[in-house]
Amino acid sequence: MGRADQCGGIELPAEVAGVVALNEVIVHGWDIAVASGQHMSCDPHLAEEAFAFVQSTVAAHPHGSAACSVHRCRFPMRRP
Repeated sequence: MGRADQCGGIELPAEVAGVVALNEVIVHGWDIAVASGQHMSCDPHLAEEAFAFVQSTVAAHPHGSAACSVHRCRFPMRRP
């Protein structure tokens, strides 16, 4: 492992911080694209890396954590 970085007030190895940043760009980029009626594409390899990160995070913290909270949505989530 290389140097450490901070993400959300938590110190992480730089490699992990990079995957967290990648996930944020993909997830919120998709949010913005959908909200503004645009298409978003992502390299499949990068999407797989982000998905693996999300799966491992949810498996480790199924009820959320200080850095990653899971909220219930009061309205149906749909893609337009």
